[in-house]
Amino acid sequence: MKDPVPQYTDVITRIRDLYPDFSYIHVVEPRVDGSTTRNAVNSHQASQSDLIRDLWAPRPFISVGAFDRKLGLEVAEKKGHLIAYGRPFISNPDLVYRLKNNLPLAKGNRATYYGPRNWTPEGYTDYPVAVQA
Repeated sequence: MKDPVPQYTDVITRIRDLYPDFSYIHVVEPRVDGSTTRNAVNSHQASQSDLIRDLWAPRPFISVGAFDRKLGLEVAEKKGHLIAYGRPFISNPDLVYRLKNNLPLAKGNRATYYGPRNWTPEGYTDYPVAVQA
């Protein structure tokens, strides 16, 4: 879409005005191009979700998409977003522990995500748990 501003402005302001008790908006940052994850830092410098956040404020706004701990904290502090983690939970069964203790995140294997295949534990239950210090 060449100019998404009019459409998003209309949708978000209608939800905001027609449903004042609507709890929150949850957006996915546009950081996946096919099977390739774009550079997370660059895509947050000029986030396409800023318009939606500004229209929705001061209500809760949740953002998800290729966040690591550092970027999640930075965006939460700078923009006031609540940060969600999706795919990292697949490859990090102990994600909360890793984020809390600033431990590296295990990289997921996108080839094993969600697709039709013969069921095996590969990519679902075979990721390592962080070693506790």
